[in-house]
Formats: sequence, structure tokens, C-alpha cells
Amino acid sequence: MDIRTAFFTHPGEIRPYNQDALLCGGLVSVFGSGGHHPEPEELFAFVADGVAGSPAGEFASSFVLSRLAALEKEVRREPQDTLFRINVELLEAAQKAGHLGSATTLSGFFLREFRPVILHAGDSEVWLWREGVFRKLTPPQVWDPAIPNSPIVSFFGGDGMYLDPFIVEQDEPVRSGDVWLVCTDGLMKVFEPFEAASLIADHREEPLRLRDILLKIVLARTAPDNVSAIVAAVF
Repeated sequence: MDIRTAFFTHPGEIRPYNQDALLCGGLVSVFGSGGHHPEPEELFAFVADGVAGSPAGEFASSFVLSRLAALEKEVRREPQDTLFRINVELLEAAQKAGHLGSATTLSGFFLREFRPVILHAGDSEVWLWREGVFRKLTPPQVWDPAIPNSPIVSFFGGDGMYLDPFIVEQDEPVRSGDVWLVCTDGLMKVFEPFEAASLIADHREEPLRLRDILLKIVLARTAPDNVSAIVAAVF
């Protein structure tokens, strides 16, 4: 099995700075694009999106992903306990840095014996394209999913304990031909799922090109929010 990833994070065309961050290939990125060719057991792909309305969301998103990277072994063994540990660390660090209330989402996955383990809090997303079917694997942890920009109800940080992570290990292992998409909500604000599915179907063997096309279209559509995405193609 061969896995290739491609990723980008961008502030968009309206926001003055980027509160998103992503973790791929062991590195936290807050701007730009790249790619990685991990062994299956090394895949560890996550995005974080600073919660709108909270102070210094970029502090929270970068902090959580940096700690996730530093504690990768612990995350793989005991994901729930480690996520709660990181949340407490964020609350303490934000207070010391003068960013009390700083908050972030988190979405992504790693592989355990080739089965995806999804970790999720908030309204970022994990999608799977498989044999022509494109489906979202993470629930929107918001007050009312029917209302655009509904308040997030599960997240890291803030001014209290609001984290209620969604953690699930998929029953089926990844397959050759799969394309996984991990993204902040800024991506699907400008794409209908059928559009993303069509692009993935056309470029599923070219993750770097797919990354570039997604970003080009997002920016052409004004990109009203920060936007980050990780494409993981399985061969």
C-alpha cells in the first residue's frame, strides 16, 4: 500500500490573517502548501480552525496541533485521554499568554493496523471518496446544523471545559483507490459536495494537482474564510 498526501492552508481573500493550521508529515503549517509520502503507519493528518469570536484563535489552533505532534505516540495509544490532556494544557497556556478564551476545532485521522481512527471536535470535516461515493465521516458539532455558522458546541480551549470529542475507529481498513479529505469548514463553504467529488474522481491519482485545483477554485470564489485541506490518496 502506498499513500501520498498533499495539503494547503491559506487565509482566504477576505480575512486579514490565518487562524487555521494543519499537521501533516510531522510538521505544523500555518501558510502555504506541500506534500508528504508517509508509510501507512506514519500517516497522521489533522487540521485545526481557530473558533470565530474567540481571541487569538491562531494561538489555539497552532498550540493544539503542536502538542498533538509532540504527543503522537500517546494519541495513537489513548486518544481520548490525550485530547483532554491537550485541552487542559491549552487552557493553562492561553491564560499565561494573555489569550484566555482562545479556542479551536480539530479534525483528522491516523491509521491503526490500516483502519482509520478519526478524531474530531467542532465543525472541521473528514470526508472519504470511495468507488465514486463521497461522504462525510464527522458530525457537525454545532448548536443547529441547519443554521449557517451555528455556534460550535465542542472545541478545545475557550473559557471552560467544552471539549466533547468524537472518536471512532472505522471497521474497514483503507483501500487502494480511496481519497481522504481533511478540511476546515472554509473549503466546503465554497464547494458543493458533488463538485468536490467530481474533482476527486478526475484527479484521484494526482493528489498534488488536486490540491492545486481545490485552492485555485476556492480563491477564485473569493474564499470568505480561512481554508485548509489535506488530501490523502491511497494506491
